[in-house]
Parts: sequence; structure tokens; C-alpha cells
Amino acid sequence: MTATQAHRRRSAGRQPKVVRNVIIGLVLLIICTGLGVLGAVIYTGTQKTLYTSKVVVRVYDPTNVTSSTAGRVDPARLVPLEVSYAQSRQVSDLAEAALKANNTTYDHVTWTGAADQDAISVTCFAAHPAATVTCAEEFASDYIRIRRGDVSTPLVATAKSTDGQIDKLRKDASVVQSSIAGADPTRAADAIRAALAQQAAILDQITTLTQQANLTRQQAASLAANFDIVQHAAVPTSKVSPTGSRNLTLGLLAGLALGVALLLVWQQIGSVLRAQHTASGTN
Repeated sequence: MTATQAHRRRSAGRQPKVVRNVIIGLVLLIICTGLGVLGAVIYTGTQKTLYTSKVVVRVYDPTNVTSSTAGRVDPARLVPLEVSYAQSRQVSDLAEAALKANNTTYDHVTWTGAADQDAISVTCFAAHPAATVTCAEEFASDYIRIRRGDVSTPLVATAKSTDGQIDKLRKDASVVQSSIAGADPTRAADAIRAALAQQAAILDQITTLTQQANLTRQQAASLAANFDIVQHAAVPTSKVSPTGSRNLTLGLLAGLALGVALLLVWQQIGSVLRAQHTASGTN
């Protein structure tokens, strides 16, 4: 037998093996792809049907150079801090109680914020589109109510304390005025002059304290106004879960990747076995 004839015989013997390998590879890919798609379908069926809606809340006014602590505004520090406030049990308990009283159910909420922005966002997930709006608006409103109280209450208390001092001074001024009215100008001129000076001093204190109280109230209102809704929730028109098309795509890709990996492993094992068989035949 010539060398050419031997080569043709070996080639003829390998052709069926090549066809068989191609068929096995295709079947393996089809099976793995089918398993990936099946897994995606099963996973999609276990996902909840959810809609989502978002409310954006401003947490400080960029035109206001001071924060609630009377320091200079630092968004990188303030925004994450406000997200932590928004995620507190105080806010969630208040919102949950209101939603329960309103017979509104939801799945969960998330609070997010970026350090380079002046606002944070609350996103509500619920099974019904209208519930997402009610939920997001309630959480945002309760957060604003609590934070406005946090920043303004101490200042309002200070203003009320100043009001108490003013009331006391007014009573003192009234007593002095009574003493002046009851004094005899011909016999108690010095006493009257002293009383008038005392009265003027009291009135000056009242004016100063009144200005302080008004300024404190203005500061409280300004800080409270930092917290406000800048974007209300909108009724969603499409659901965010389940994501059937995305799940099917991922399942298809995962199945193909698994099939290719198994095919490569199978080819590697076949190459090793053929090498061993060749080596044993040579020996």
C-alpha cells in the first residue's frame, strides 16, 4: 500500500468522526440553551409583579449658604446623612401607619441620593400602579414633616423663650408706668426721671428681644423650607418586574456559555484520550 492510499484511508475514517462530533456539539448546545431558557422561564414565574414610582425631595437650598446646623453646606456630607435620616424607623413607622390606615399596600421602598445633588429620591415598589404613587408621596411627605420639625423646633423654642422675656419686660414697663402716673411731679421729680430712664431701658430691651425673636423665627422658616418636594410621583405605565425578555436573554446567553464550556471540555478530553491511544499504539 502506498503512502497516498494510507492517507486516504485515514481521512475516510476520520470523516464520520468529524460529523459525529459536530452533531454531538450541536445537540449539547441545544440542550444547554434549552435548559437556560427553561430556567429563565421558571425564574420569571417566581418574580412578583411590581410597578414603581419616584418622588424627588430637595434637602437643602443651593442658594442658602448655611445648613440646619448653621454651618456651611457640604453636599458630600449632607446628602448621605439625609438618606440615613430618611431610612430611619421614625420615618418608616409614620408612613406605614398612614398607608395602613389608607388601605394601601406596597412591597418595599428605597432611598437614594448623589453627593453632587441637592436632593434625595424615594422610590416605591408595589403591585398596583396607583399604590406606588400614594406610597412614594406618603414617605416623602412624612420625611419632610419630620426633618422640618428637627431643624425648626429648637429655633422656635428659642423664639418662644424670648417671647416670655418680652412679656415679663412689658409687665415691668407697665409697673414703672403706673409708678410714674401715680407720682407727684412737684415732690418726686427725681424719682420720676429715674423711672422714665428705667422705662426707656426696658423698652429698648423689648425692641432688641423682639428683633431677635423675629430673626430666629425667620431662620426656622428658612431652614424648614430647605426640605420640599421638587418632583412628584407619576402613575407608572409599565411594570419593572418580572422582566421576562431580559430573563430570557440572560438564560439564553447562560445556556450558550454553558454549552460552549462543556463542548470545549469534551473536546479537550477527547484530545487527551486520542493522544494516549496513539501513544499506546506506537509502543
